[in-house]
Amino acid sequence: MTERREFFKRIAASGVVLAASAADPLFAAAQAVNPPAPPGQGQATAWDDSWATALGAAKYKAVIDGPEVEDGTMFWYAHAWLEGCKQALGAADGEAAAAVVIRHSAIPLAYGDAIWAKYDLGKKLKIKDPVTDKKAVRNPYLSVPTGNTAIAWMIPLTITALAGRGVSFPCCNRATRFLAGQIAGWTKQERNTVYEELKANLVVGARLQPTGIYATMRAQQVGAAFMRS
Repeated sequence: MTERREFFKRIAASGVVLAASAADPLFAAAQAVNPPAPPGQGQATAWDDSWATALGAAKYKAVIDGPEVEDGTMFWYAHAWLEGCKQALGAADGEAAAAVVIRHSAIPLAYGDAIWAKYDLGKKLKIKDPVTDKKAVRNPYLSVPTGNTAIAWMIPLTITALAGRGVSFPCCNRATRFLAGQIAGWTKQERNTVYEELKANLVVGARLQPTGIYATMRAQQVGAAFMRS
């Protein structure tokens, strides 16, 4: 276990978080955040902007730019933000919101376990699962396997748990097309076939955007404070 992961474990267990950015003047006085779309539906429309509308409606809002997988740092930051708003500002459910932009080499995290297993993404892209400390055969930050107690502390830091708190995951279409091209090369498929398969397997709360940079800037347009993981 890396020192960073051990640090996250201690912080998650203690609930100690920082919320200094809550004083940012961009915070608007609006109310609730709409819940993310149900899982497994993919994305039917070209560019779904509902995540930005929901983010802008929150009283306290932040965007975390996640270009690298690292140790799931981007998801830890989103959790820390929500908990900070709750503890320091007394934010009620729905008053604090976050968008985690999944882009660049982190883009595989935008896709479900079936994609990871089918295309052996952990081995191909050298991404480890914190549960096994081996190459991942599932999306390692989507959830914690049922019955696992060794990393139960990680549950609130997962994509599934964060989506349940209204966190959205705008993700980079350009990086997705690049990933589709990689997979097509490995498996001798057409890139567009793989691309459509990826679109149909977005994780809960994820929405493709033209680019990750666009999504990061769009979030700031609606008043979100910015942080890069």
